[in-house]
Amino acid sequence: MPVDDAIGLRVARLRKRRGMTRQQFAGLCGRSVSWVDNVERGERGLVRLPLLEQVAEVLHVSIDVLTAGSPAPAGNNGPCIDAFEVRTIREALQRYEAFTQVFQLRTVVELPDLWRLQRQVTYVWMSFQNADYKAMGRILPALLKDTQAAASAFSGTDDMAVFARMLLSQTYQVTASVLWKVKEIDLAWLAAERALVIAESTGDPLLISDAARRVAQGLMTTGHHDQALQLPQADIDRLEPGRGTASPEYLSLYGMLFLMGAVVAARTGRGAKARGLLHEGQEIAAQLGGDRNERFTSFGPTNVCLHTVRH
Repeated sequence: MPVDDAIGLRVARLRKRRGMTRQQFAGLCGRSVSWVDNVERGERGLVRLPLLEQVAEVLHVSIDVLTAGSPAPAGNNGPCIDAFEVRTIREALQRYEAFTQVFQLRTVVELPDLWRLQRQVTYVWMSFQNADYKAMGRILPALLKDTQAAASAFSGTDDMAVFARMLLSQTYQVTASVLWKVKEIDLAWLAAERALVIAESTGDPLLISDAARRVAQGLMTTGHHDQALQLPQADIDRLEPGRGTASPEYLSLYGMLFLMGAVVAARTGRGAKARGLLHEGQEIAAQLGGDRNERFTSFGPTNVCLHTVRH
């Protein structure tokens, strides 16, 4: 008969969320793998306070999180990234190595595998769209450090250097999107600003547009509504000449600018402006020809309809 099924489920969920194997977790707790199995199955209770404190410390949570009265949530995801995960993201963003090469130690290392990093960036974006916060909280801090290191390692102006900076900008963008969602305003702004600066250094017009939307989101979140509307409009003007022969990626990013502007206009009581922007977005979605997820925009007729109903 289970001793404490709810605590066991929480331990298992948090262990997996922290990216620990059962053996790693057992080692940090000074216990055996079989002990971990018994705890997670609810066959062994964490009845002594020192043991509860030790397990909570290893999992980077409070004792209250382990002993809450309600059953543990199903699956491996909590409602969003937690305080420990925010702290590790903060540490990755605020490392001085992230923005200067002057004080970095010069060691001979193997060049980063940019294609592996590209797969990880894609995985994190898909995790964000699927609200898989367990994956984001576990992977983002290391991915930030890895893409920062890649941009430093490929520091020239050739294609590989541009590719590395593109990956770093995309990583900052998804980081900003996650942090805006959890109201970590200062950190989100830092990530969004870096994403745009790095995007501009690549000269890629679509990467710049993608990063600019994260900044516009930040301007809206922080109440700078006029600027939040001006920035998408400026980007619309920049991209408009290429609309006629645009690729699906181009149209998707271009169309999202109208939806972004419509959200800001609607929130500030400018109904006519919002309706005009939504109408433009509808025309671009029709030109695109269907729902797509180019550059993780989810842009298409359905997204325009959802914005129309919402606003």
